[in-house]
Amino acid sequence: GQSLGTAQGFLELLREMGGAEGLLSNDILGVAYCKAIMARGSSMRPVTVKRQGSGYLEKNLTEGTLPSASALREALAAEGIGSWRPYLSEASLQLVEEQMEQGMVPADLRLAERGILSALRLISPERLEQTPELSGGLGRRVAELSHSVVSLQELLHRAVTKKYTEARVRRGILFALTGIEEADLRREPAYAVLLAANGTGCRFLAEGKKSRSVAVVTCHGDLPRDENSRRQEQITRAAFALYGMMLPAPQTTEAFLRRSSEILR
Repeated sequence: GQSLGTAQGFLELLREMGGAEGLLSNDILGVAYCKAIMARGSSMRPVTVKRQGSGYLEKNLTEGTLPSASALREALAAEGIGSWRPYLSEASLQLVEEQMEQGMVPADLRLAERGILSALRLISPERLEQTPELSGGLGRRVAELSHSVVSLQELLHRAVTKKYTEARVRRGILFALTGIEEADLRREPAYAVLLAANGTGCRFLAEGKKSRSVAVVTCHGDLPRDENSRRQEQITRAAFALYGMMLPAPQTTEAFLRRSSEILR
């Protein structure tokens, strides 16, 4: 049987038992949240929300129906931002258009595929096998395929089996590129970087500052300097380095690290 230590392992165990039909990744994630709530004895009460509109991974837009994220991405690539008009407010559309003009969206792995394939060809099969999500022979399979394909999509397509989904292969590749190890997935977060807050949020954060177990910082210059924080910062830097090359207008790693929280007054 598969380990229940991860959401993916839980899903694979359900498949072995014939009970995974109709389950989505968010369902599995919900189970993981419920397990964490029970393990911590938290007073939080989980609430389920029924999915409405298009199905998970539905690729076609249907006007009058809530679209899937996959359909929106497909439409943006094929028809441009105008295809989103029936589904977003004018204010949201304007924000997306501004970001597109600056080359900040949409992020796409294919924009960095030469670098990704080059890295996979240079990483040893043994190291890939030790990467989360790539054990059990998948790491060696990815290593071998990286030398016989010239596109990332072909590698993903050929790596998929009944046991290994494309999402799992993609996660494993991203883990390998950013140096994620199994211990990193089990480690508690050392800090959280605040994205934005209004006056109420700022007061809440100030009041709970002494009682929080996880530090909240407004910029990367304020990070704690303990060992776990340094490791989290290293992973963050690697993720930004990769993400910056996946944008239409490539960005430097430092451009992301220099950003401060947006404080709304």
